Amino acid sequence: MAMKKKLITKMSLAALCVCSLAGGIQSAMAQTGESVVNFTGTILDQGCTIDTSTKDQTIDFGSVSAASFTAAAATDSSTQPINIKLTGCPSTITMAHISISGTADTKDTNNLAITTGAGATSGLSIKFRDLNNSPIDINQITDPGQPIVAGDNTLHYLTALTNDKGDGTGNTVTEGTVSASAQYSITYE
Repeated sequence: MAMKKKLITKMSLAALCVCSLAGGIQSAMAQTGESVVNFTGTILDQGCTIDTSTKDQTIDFGSVSAASFTAAAATDSSTQPINIKLTGCPSTITMAHISISGTADTKDTNNLAITTGAGATSGLSIKFRDLNNSPIDINQITDPGQPIVAGDNTLHYLTALTNDKGDGTGNTVTEGTVSASAQYSITYE
C-alpha cells in the first residue's frame, strides 16, 4: 500500500509540473508561434520480490592453486554459479537485468577487486558472466537481461577468479585469502 501511495504522490507531482509547464508553453506559443512538448512513459506494476534465500549470498571459490593462473592471457578458475530467485513476478514484466556494483580492480576495471591487506592474495580479481559466458562488467549496465514469466523465476549468472591481465603485462598471483563484496540491483522491463 505504501508503494501505491508513493507512486500516486510522484504522479501528482508530475501532473502538477505538466500543468505548470503547459501554461508556460501556451505563453511561449503565443510569443513564438510554434512549440511542442510531448510527454510519454510507462507505469509498471511492482517488480518481483527477491527470495530471502538468495538475497544475500556467499560464494566460496574453495582452494585454488596459484599455479593455475600462469597463462600469459587472462585465465579464469574456480567458476561458481550465482542464482537469484525471484517470486511474485507480475505478468507485465518480461525481462530482468542485473547491475553489479563494487570496487573495481585496478588492472581490469570491469572486474571486482579483491580486498587487499595482510594475508590477502594478489594478482586476481573476480569476473561476472551471464549464462552465455558474456562478461557482465561491474559498475555498468551491460547485462543483456534474462526473460522472466509471471510467478517465480531464477536468474542464473557465473562468477570466477581471474588473473589480472588487463594491463597486458600480467601479474604474479600470490597465495592468500580471497575476500570481496559487491551489491546487485535488478531492473525490469
